[in-house]
Amino acid sequence: MPKITSKLHQLIFFLFIFHAQESTFGQSVNSLDSNSIDYLLNEAEQKLSTDPVKSKLIAIKAAGIAEDKQDFLRLARCCKIIGTSYYYLGKPDSTKSFWLKSALLLKPYKGKELGDAYNNLGVITLRLGESDSSLFYNEKSLSIRKDVKDTIGVASSFFNLGALHRNFGEFELALEYYLGSLKIYEDLKDTIKIGEVYNSIGLLYLSLKNPELSLEYLFKALEIKEEFSDDRKIANTLNNIAAVYHNLGDFKNAESYYLKAREIFNRYKDLRMLSGIESNLGIIYKEKGNLTKAIESYKNAIVSFEAMKDAEGLASVYNNLAASYYLNKDYSAADASYLKALENAKKINSLPILSSSYQGLFKTSKMLNRYELALDYNEKYVAIHDSIFSQTTAETIAELSEKYESEKKARQIDQLEKEKLKTKQKILAREYFIWIISISAVLCVLILLLILNRYKLKRKVLQAQKDRYQLANQIQEKELEIKNRELTSYATNSLQKGKLFQEIHDQIDSFEFKNNENVFKAEQLKKDIIGHIHSSEDWNKFKIHFESVHPAFFENLKTKTDNLTVNDLKNCAYIQMNLSIKEVAILLNISPKSAKMNRYRLKKKFNLTPEESLSEFIQKI
Repeated sequence: MPKITSKLHQLIFFLFIFHAQESTFGQSVNSLDSNSIDYLLNEAEQKLSTDPVKSKLIAIKAAGIAEDKQDFLRLARCCKIIGTSYYYLGKPDSTKSFWLKSALLLKPYKGKELGDAYNNLGVITLRLGESDSSLFYNEKSLSIRKDVKDTIGVASSFFNLGALHRNFGEFELALEYYLGSLKIYEDLKDTIKIGEVYNSIGLLYLSLKNPELSLEYLFKALEIKEEFSDDRKIANTLNNIAAVYHNLGDFKNAESYYLKAREIFNRYKDLRMLSGIESNLGIIYKEKGNLTKAIESYKNAIVSFEAMKDAEGLASVYNNLAASYYLNKDYSAADASYLKALENAKKINSLPILSSSYQGLFKTSKMLNRYELALDYNEKYVAIHDSIFSQTTAETIAELSEKYESEKKARQIDQLEKEKLKTKQKILAREYFIWIISISAVLCVLILLLILNRYKLKRKVLQAQKDRYQLANQIQEKELEIKNRELTSYATNSLQKGKLFQEIHDQIDSFEFKNNENVFKAEQLKKDIIGHIHSSEDWNKFKIHFESVHPAFFENLKTKTDNLTVNDLKNCAYIQMNLSIKEVAILLNISPKSAKMNRYRLKKKFNLTPEESLSEFIQKI
């Protein structure tokens, strides 16, 4: 719930006083709810244009309920309706007061309604002649409408700012705002609004002394207004077109369009517009030398001004009428008209009009041979002329002073806004920094946890790999150990078998056989024994066991030399197993000397020097 400022307390107190004095409703405030407020607000809005007094009373009733419920949003809407009712009643000061209170209540919500509230304040302050305040509120409205993406509202603010800067004489800036508004309305295809902007741009180009472009936009506006048959707006645009032609000195076209506008305004009995048009037509006819028509138009203008009791308008038009009579040499009629102008000028104390009237009376009095009176009028003319000069000087000084104060005030407002913006930016920057630091810290912790978890996981994976590798090595070593045992066992068995067969062979040689048949059998047995010793099947089995322990051993041997025999391969295998020459001799069923000779031949085949060790060479393969 937004905080209530001291100004807001004053507003609520004021509303209760108003409620006590003017409300005719008898129902208790406490017995009503938010739906009742909405119902009252709708009723008040419906009666705004038809019965603003009744609308105001209903809105005050709703405001009392909203304040009791601390419903500040609805209270703001109540203040807006109360202000609008005063607007319809022609009380701009009260309108401004309530619209300002509505904006204060809406300020914490920062929505579309706040943008509309500032827009309303821009309208009413301009009507009150507070141009700087109007500019400030319109710019605030535009800023909020941009923030909330209120496209139609932005277009409206652009249009209002264009009108303001046009009044300030800042025509280029005004054109920029008008064109911004036009682009949005074109995108929205809002033809009626496009016509209004065209009309304003047309008048702006007239101020920029570009009548060609002025007419181009005014005719575009006229085309749109004619399409929607909006007579009153058509007449306004026709009058504007006539004013451009009048400014160009094209009196023919100016007269034509003034007459078209006059025809429409006559239907609506719009005396203010009719008086202006008749006065302008009188000027045109006077310029064209058609004094009769000029006089007629001025008389028509006088009728309208008299109906409105517009003393200033009457004073000016009587002076113009008198000037036409004077040119027409009707000095008596001119004198009478100047006296009428003087009479009305005195009512409003307009020194410039009084000066023109006295000057005119001086001339008509001379022509009517009233020299004493002419002299009196001339003295009064000179006195007022001197007074105007002094007043003009004072007004210029006052205007410059006012302009300085206005600019000073605008600079102060701008400075305050800048300081508020800087403070807001600092707060936002601090909050943003804190958010960034907090988020960064959380992210750092998360990243550290992630890195730590990944490190732990990686360590587990590496340890598992290491354990698997160690286990695989252990298994491999175990397998190799088993294979080594099997190879050693097989070699040992082969060696023992060879020894056994050798012993049997030697014992057979020691036997003495008495007949040839036994000798033959003994020789046959010796051959079988030798066959078993040199059995290729035993070698193949040995080779399988050996290669399981020393894979690729024989292939590597053959890369050293390509002329190795089977016995050479056996010799190398036995040397790899660190068997002695004697053991090798038994396995190969040869003498130790022959086994030694085999080793010597192997050294030569491997191109080893006498100093080099055959065993070391084979162990490295």
